[in-house]
Amino acid sequence: MALPLPPVLPLSGQAQITGKLSEPRTWQAQAQGNFALAGGLVKTEDFVYQGGQWQGHFQLQNLSLGNLDTASIPDSLKQGKL
Repeated sequence: MALPLPPVLPLSGQAQITGKLSEPRTWQAQAQGNFALAGGLVKTEDFVYQGGQWQGHFQLQNLSLGNLDTASIPDSLKQGKL
């Protein structure tokens, strides 16, 4: 079943999600993805969701911090939540 997600950023990647649809606390996910940001690229290969929390390591390539427009980053990401 495909669920619509709110737009965040142009993103490419894959995710594997398990759990009971009616019980969000049982949801678990493993993902990898890439997206463009501030003229560079953000990559993750070990993004994990479990118990209501996201965790992962990110690799940042060629970001121009002077071009980073924090107004375009969703508030949910600024708070470390998705």
